[in-house]
Amino acid sequence: MHSMPCPDRNPATDPSPHPEHAPIGSNLTHPTWCHPRHCTAERGGPHRGPSVLIDPDSIGSAQLQLQLWSPADDPDGPVVLLELAAADRDSGRRVRVDLSMRQLDQLIGLLTTVTNQAGES
Repeated sequence: MHSMPCPDRNPATDPSPHPEHAPIGSNLTHPTWCHPRHCTAERGGPHRGPSVLIDPDSIGSAQLQLQLWSPADDPDGPVVLLELAAADRDSGRRVRVDLSMRQLDQLIGLLTTVTNQAGES
């Protein structure tokens, strides 16, 4: 597992810029996990944490990229998502999905259970 640079973002899927009436970056508060080098909130994009890359190994061929992000202009309060990106096994096309913290918590529970059961066999 290692950090990697933040890739270019797709404006069609990333949050919209700040409203016209508020200057970009005015009164902007960054979450504790937000990394200044990866954050695009000052330019109207989302807060972003550092990317983490999980390399394939001898059994699993997937290379996963994970990154926390949150819309900087969310009027309903902070929403934190985990972006998971990987290449599709069949087509090689890059696939990105966002997991909510509730989904991430469920995934952690499942992975912990599977890991514990695999260790018992």
